[in-house]
Amino acid sequence: MDDYVILEGIISVCAAIKCGNRTVDRVWINKKKKHDKRTHSKLLKLAQRHNVLVEYMPYEEIEKHLHGKTSGGIIAFASERHFMTVDEMYSITQPSKWVALEGFEDPYSYGNAVRTLYAAGFNGLLTVRQSWNKADTLLLKASAGAAEILPTALIDDYDKIVAYVKHKGFKVICAEQSQMSVSLYDLQITPPYLIVIGGEKRGIAKPFVNAADFHITIPYGRDVSYALSGASAAAVIAFEVFRQELSNTK
Repeated sequence: MDDYVILEGIISVCAAIKCGNRTVDRVWINKKKKHDKRTHSKLLKLAQRHNVLVEYMPYEEIEKHLHGKTSGGIIAFASERHFMTVDEMYSITQPSKWVALEGFEDPYSYGNAVRTLYAAGFNGLLTVRQSWNKADTLLLKASAGAAEILPTALIDDYDKIVAYVKHKGFKVICAEQSQMSVSLYDLQITPPYLIVIGGEKRGIAKPFVNAADFHITIPYGRDVSYALSGASAAAVIAFEVFRQELSNTK
């Protein structure tokens, strides 16, 4: 079963089965929990509904496939994730509230960012990262399954992505410090938009920067020599946008 992506833990496995963005071939559950169906009843119902094989296995066999220590005795053998095209994503995300995450190297940080963005109401994600290899489970756990749920398209050509969103009337907003930057709290953000947020190690790709309608920064409460982490910046931006959305509906 070397060709499969191993997903660990009930949150990751349930999200993968429910969302249908990857094929889940089978689920293994520690056979010592066979009679404790109440704790994984949701998983059993999902697996039955989606015709996924569930097998009760000795924990020693499950352990051979584990990369972490928090599986709870539950793993799934799944395919790589299927990603949407930008056209497909646009067709199901109206009004379009998109975000692009750039330069995130840590799946835990990336997962936390996606978790926050999904909770705040963003409905489309652009990413250059197709796979986190053996860290897919960590990503899904950190995002509480949101990374599997949030409609996601791959950035395969920056210029084409920029041309597409501009043609559709999106405002491109880059979260970066520049001479043109304004405070996040001074900009009224309404859909359709694409907000681009960079990670700690790498900045935002130049096609996004050059195409930006606005550049925003997050004001700090004091002078510091560091920037917020990508996940922290995503949280601040996401819920300020959501606060504005709530204010506009009153």
